[in-house]
Amino acid sequence: MKYSIIFFYLLLNLVSAQADLGQWDHPAQLITRDSFLKKGYIRVIADDRYPWGFQSRILFMDEEQWNNLVEEPTESEFTEYRPADLQEYRITDVNITFLGRTFSDKSSIGMNMIPKRYFMRLIEDGKVKLFYYYDVPAAYYVSSAEELAELDIAEVNLYVLMQIGNEKLKKISEIDIQQMISDCPKVLEDYKAGKYGVEPSGNEKSKGIIKFLKKENNHNPWKDFIAPVIRDYNLCAIKK
Repeated sequence: MKYSIIFFYLLLNLVSAQADLGQWDHPAQLITRDSFLKKGYIRVIADDRYPWGFQSRILFMDEEQWNNLVEEPTESEFTEYRPADLQEYRITDVNITFLGRTFSDKSSIGMNMIPKRYFMRLIEDGKVKLFYYYDVPAAYYVSSAEELAELDIAEVNLYVLMQIGNEKLKKISEIDIQQMISDCPKVLEDYKAGKYGVEPSGNEKSKGIIKFLKKENNHNPWKDFIAPVIRDYNLCAIKK
């Protein structure tokens, strides 16, 4: 009995000595480009004010290494992963998934015209995938939690992107939604009737100079109504 009490005491001290999650640490899992699943913890300096921080770089530590920590780890103890290294990563405590995808924005002049691989936040999954991509303002970059705490951004420019099957990503404003969902009559009927919260105008694609100049920002209606449309369309596609 005496030895059992000593063993329990030592075990309790060992558990309590493990490092707590830091402000930017999350339980997570990732899938490498060669389809190897890893479970552990990530550190990523990003939040709602700095959402593009999730898109370019994460730090990862596997479960075994984390469980042997006795204090909060430094950045050098993690392994760095970039979009070229992974198929996806998922933050399990909040159930948010990011997939590695290549994107180029041909509608704007600048570095975004060059194809580049990012971690894209997955909003809807299935035959049609829906993603959020946050345009990175040139004037805003942080490298530490302290810098992020001082960050003040008035507006975040958000693109809603769609991938149909294995096709390239496109901005939602470049896709004729009615044409795309036309093989699911019930979804199309509800969409035309405005049941998703938008009054469709036929071909929603922007054209000409309007398409070139248009910005899909955080306040546009696309991000608010398109997810349930795609969700219902994907469910319809499964039933076929």
